Amino acid sequence: MGTDAERDDNILFPRRLSYAVGIVFILVIISSYYTTLEMREHMKVLTSKQFPILENSAINVRLMETLQFRIHSLATRFDPALRDAFLVNRESLNQSLDESAILISGGVDRSLTHFQFEEMRSILSRLEDRIIAYAEKGDYEGARRLLESDEYLQAEHSFQNQVAQVTEDLAVERQGYLEEQDRFLKMSILVSLVSLSVLAVLMYFLMSSFRSNLENRKKAERILAEERSKALNNSKLASLGEMAGGIAHEINNPLAIIRGYAEILMASIESNAHPDRDLVGKMSEKILQTSDRISSIVQGLRRISRDASHDEYEVFPVADVVKDTLGLCKERFESSGIMLSVQYRVEGLYIKCRAVEISQVLLNLLNNAYDAVKSETEPWVNVEIDEVVLEDGSPGVQLSIVDSGPGVPIHIRDKILNPFFTTKELGEGTGLGLSISNSIIKSHDGELVLDEAFHRTRFVIRLPKEKVDQPSMERFKEHVA
Repeated sequence: MGTDAERDDNILFPRRLSYAVGIVFILVIISSYYTTLEMREHMKVLTSKQFPILENSAINVRLMETLQFRIHSLATRFDPALRDAFLVNRESLNQSLDESAILISGGVDRSLTHFQFEEMRSILSRLEDRIIAYAEKGDYEGARRLLESDEYLQAEHSFQNQVAQVTEDLAVERQGYLEEQDRFLKMSILVSLVSLSVLAVLMYFLMSSFRSNLENRKKAERILAEERSKALNNSKLASLGEMAGGIAHEINNPLAIIRGYAEILMASIESNAHPDRDLVGKMSEKILQTSDRISSIVQGLRRISRDASHDEYEVFPVADVVKDTLGLCKERFESSGIMLSVQYRVEGLYIKCRAVEISQVLLNLLNNAYDAVKSETEPWVNVEIDEVVLEDGSPGVQLSIVDSGPGVPIHIRDKILNPFFTTKELGEGTGLGLSISNSIIKSHDGELVLDEAFHRTRFVIRLPKEKVDQPSMERFKEHVA
């Protein structure tokens, strides 16, 4: 397990900084949501309570002014219609006062209660009824005296003052609500600005870290690609090194043949001024054939040792690719007493590939098979070429490398294609051969698998089959020639 810093190097966004940004962002959202709820609550109080009370207070003031005017009119001249209108207005005022009292008592702390409203209004109503009774009897002097009496004036004045006091207190409270709402809004804006500033700073550092990590990742990917390329070359050189002894035998034998024929020709010339033309011709032909054999080995070695990752995909006969590969390692197998054979179950198969890369894969599998069976008493390796149907239903070509070894142990079968995994002794293998071979086959839209059902070691390569018509085949042969 690595440290947090080491783990952060593997991601584009640093984990701790990302968490900080996320927490601040959530706090901003929560703060905004809380501010909205508080603003809604303030507005709810204003619209559901403060505004209706103020409206009722204004109505009450107007009704009291109307009642005052009409009671004075009735005290000077009685009119039944005016009396009825006065009574209706008084009833409206009583209802409005009841509503105001209910609103006031709904959680607002007030010295004026509903009971006090009723008590004061009841006293004033009794005095008004006496004034109307005097006027209705024609006793306008008695109505006027009662209207101007201290008892009436004091009751009327007290009631008006208390209603006015309630109106003033409600106005002050509403102003307090508005001021509190203003303070809360300013505080919310300040908190939001601070939170957004912190969020902006964190986002700046986060994006800076993102750019830095992205550059580091690209740099690491470039280094990794270079290392993979070096590993591929090292693996290729290791494969070439393993077959170097076989190639030395393969070249030394023809060279010995050439030297032997050359000595025969020299002896013939020295012993006879006129050597046998037929003998010279046959010897010369053998030397040319053997030289061609050496040239073929060298050319094959040059082809398989170069980087073919940028080659174009071309159509090649499977038999030619296998033949060229076996030419580089056949002598090594034979000199070690390992029987190497090829079985063409179906002939005339073609694949579209980079032939050098397919040869490199075959060579790697053959070298692995060589290492696996070289200590066997009767070792053998067999290459099988067959036609199969791929998983998608299309025709394919199957190349199998089978050896006489005991097979791959069950506990490592799922690891053998992993990079740097090897069963060889230290210094004998890089663990990259099968991994790189698997990558090469995948780049050819094929697959490299271990046949776990087979009782011996059997690696299988499956590639899409390329259909080649007769004219194309003729052109290919001309191109090769």
